[in-house]
Amino acid sequence: MKILLISCAPPQGVNEFPSTGLLYLASVGRSRGHEVRYYDIGDRKNRGRFDPAVVLSFDPDIIGINAYTARMHDIAGLIRRIKAMNSSILTVVGGAHVSACGRETMEGEPSIDIAVDGEGEGTFGELLDRISGSSKKNFADIDGLIYRKDGTVVQNKPRELVTDLDSLPLPAYDLVDWQAYRGESLFRERNAAVYSSRGCPYRCIYCQQSIFGRTYRRRTPSSFVAEMKLLQEKYGIRAFYFFEDLFAVDKNWLDRFYVERKRQNVNGPWACLGRVDSLDERMLKDMRANGCRAVYMGVESGSQAILEDIGKNISIDRVVSAFSGARRAGLITGAYFMIGHRLDTKQTIDATIRLAERLRAPIVFFSLCVPFPGTGLYQYVPLDARYAWERYDENADNPVSVSMFAPSELVFAQRRAMLKTVGSLRYLCDNVLLCANSIFVRWLFFKRWLAARFPRLLVSSRTCGSGSSEPDNEFCAGRCR
Repeated sequence: MKILLISCAPPQGVNEFPSTGLLYLASVGRSRGHEVRYYDIGDRKNRGRFDPAVVLSFDPDIIGINAYTARMHDIAGLIRRIKAMNSSILTVVGGAHVSACGRETMEGEPSIDIAVDGEGEGTFGELLDRISGSSKKNFADIDGLIYRKDGTVVQNKPRELVTDLDSLPLPAYDLVDWQAYRGESLFRERNAAVYSSRGCPYRCIYCQQSIFGRTYRRRTPSSFVAEMKLLQEKYGIRAFYFFEDLFAVDKNWLDRFYVERKRQNVNGPWACLGRVDSLDERMLKDMRANGCRAVYMGVESGSQAILEDIGKNISIDRVVSAFSGARRAGLITGAYFMIGHRLDTKQTIDATIRLAERLRAPIVFFSLCVPFPGTGLYQYVPLDARYAWERYDENADNPVSVSMFAPSELVFAQRRAMLKTVGSLRYLCDNVLLCANSIFVRWLFFKRWLAARFPRLLVSSRTCGSGSSEPDNEFCAGRCR
């Protein structure tokens, strides 16, 4: 069979990395003898523009699409266009959105034939086997599948999580046009996002864990570094972004990772995400000595009461300590904040801005708090916005609000926060004029200052450490830092 895997444009418009989740599924399809192609509508060449000729020329039997919550209306329209070209194409949708509300999604959009709930490799593989090997097409025993039978949407029981991540095939990187991606803009080198783990045991109420669940699983350092070596030697990757929830949480694993990098001769800088309560100064110095250039940490609020309400389980003192330690270790720091928590007030938002100023991180994000389906926040969504998916976007002009503030007030607060921190004269002096950064990094930070100071000049302020609020991994991963 012919399989076309389509990566859609994220809410902010451009995919900075190829879809690792879809590339895993491409390897699954190839391992069963099928012809697979990968088409990224959201890369820097296509920029969200769908070309019907890609579908018409390949004439696929199956199309698989990753789904972002904020783009569900656009994705549904795309699937209808594909069905209009050839109604016999089997359309399969996966990702965090359909894993959280797959039945409702299929009931609302009849052009979707099948949805994959949770991790997709096993479910997608069994689906391919059943379609290609049987004329009866009985899907009842395929765990993790949502499908139609006699006009009714049927949701099978969830599939068990993959326990041995080393057993998964490597993503089909040969399908990627690497020239179409910028990657992590902090690096001048061509870079890629690589994942060592799945799952998160923490219970932040804003985090969407409908795919990978709460069970933390991790690859061995040797397997992980072998993938990095492949990317380095075969595809010219010179830097890496470990864009996963909990990369820097286990010192013993990190020590073995450093040994494997040296043993397999994998060089080049890297950046990662981390939790402030998992990083001490010794770990941060070891990371810097072993190639880490930047670490991004979730802070979310400057109010201790809100941190407790959202289940973050960190203290303001620990936040300050982690950022100070990272700075002393010589690492570039990134701080993630959210505005519009359900208990936010003007005073707590001001406290968040003051904390951001105190941390003096050169990379700062103030995202709007988006109550995605499958999160603890979703229960607070007003009824009239429950299915207004285009509003589930932190960059929307009329975002969903679970706070006391109107959407327009949240947008104003977000821009004010960026202006007072990244758009300040102090930021310009610290990170551009009076610092030891390279000219390249200074230029990046100067663009961030310009975007915060004059937001109409640059469309997006996400010039470093960027990624959608639903980062991709396995169609589309959860959101947790």
